[in-house]
Amino acid sequence: YRNIEIIIVDDASTDDTLSVVKKIDDPRIKCVPLEQNSGPSTARNAGVKLAQGRFVAFLDSDDEWDTKKIDLQLTAIGQQADPGNIVCYTQATMVGNGKTYLLPTRGKKEDESVGDYVLRGNHGAISTSSIMLARKLALANPFPANQKVFEDWDMLLRLEDIGVDWVYLDQPLFTWHNDFRENRLSFIEHDGSAWLDEHKHYLSKQARLAFSMKGIVYPLLRARQRKLYSLKLLLFAFLGNEITFTRFLKYTTKIFLPPALLTHTKALLVQRRTNS
Repeated sequence: YRNIEIIIVDDASTDDTLSVVKKIDDPRIKCVPLEQNSGPSTARNAGVKLAQGRFVAFLDSDDEWDTKKIDLQLTAIGQQADPGNIVCYTQATMVGNGKTYLLPTRGKKEDESVGDYVLRGNHGAISTSSIMLARKLALANPFPANQKVFEDWDMLLRLEDIGVDWVYLDQPLFTWHNDFRENRLSFIEHDGSAWLDEHKHYLSKQARLAFSMKGIVYPLLRARQRKLYSLKLLLFAFLGNEITFTRFLKYTTKIFLPPALLTHTKALLVQRRTNS
């Protein structure tokens, strides 16, 4: 599908984006530099405002689309009764830290909330780089400009709240490069407690427990902060049947054991497996 416009929003990057893009001789490409680094929400919203087409789709700088993605999504959306009220998402090929796998493993069930689908378990995901929706829908429901993490979940929950229909394409139509990098926004130290307080009315009890693990406990473990608070949330997740006893013990150990001792213990376990 070639009837597209490509809007590259350069979020005050330092990787020579503008000069690289200017060398590409294609009238469909527009490059918009932001004066200061403002985060993914502001960059995506700026691109939506400049777009001229009926539908928009997002592509983060470290992801890659399959050449058939736009064509297949437009076809699927066009087959729906109300294309203007559709959010179409796809499966991804996840590549990172020496592993390659597909996610999600299934689409969202009709009677399943978005919060339960993306937060509970390891089967669900609606990645920003997989989404296509009507530009009017994106304009009316922008990414939250004051957030640099969980901004995608925020938008998805608000879209669900207004009653959009979800269309899932069970094909890996983009590649998500998920290697660990210290400067990745998803790995920056953060505590999602405030986000959960603000959005808990969108989430079931189980989804709230799941978010407490993914959005609060895991980041605090990486930062080694608020250990007793993390233990409290771990206990709630275990008592609420959101994590197993084995995982409860695993993360409790991570909270209180020094990193050097954890690394040494892992090395010993690996050595024992090798010897056996």
